[in-house]
Amino acid sequence: LAQSKNVMAVRTLREVGLDETRQYLTRFGFDINEVPRSETIALGAGSLTPMKVAQGYSVFANGGYYVEPFYVERVEDAFGEVLFKANPKSVCHQDCPQMSPQPEMDRFASEFGEQDVAVDGQAPENALEND
Repeated sequence: LAQSKNVMAVRTLREVGLDETRQYLTRFGFDINEVPRSETIALGAGSLTPMKVAQGYSVFANGGYYVEPFYVERVEDAFGEVLFKANPKSVCHQDCPQMSPQPEMDRFASEFGEQDVAVDGQAPENALEND
């Protein structure tokens, strides 16, 4: 708990706003009806299939664009003839640029989060109100 970023995540959610956050997640292909209507979303709450999680993360790999996932790339018969070939939308015709690590931001996030907890991992003064 002493290294937890939960308090910072909830504070960020409160600053951005719950409705705005839920709406933003639709840009990653998530159905707004599947996104929790509570601050637990900041802690990763929700019930998503592995495919939904992969599709959400794929937005980063696709240069910020959502691409509809597909399950079958192609189907061949016993002789190697292609019976079906998927024609997925492509947004990066070459390798998409990779995000560079941001050690300064990581260090800031870690130090900022550490200010929210006491040495023993308890922080009753930062407890979230149950509205």
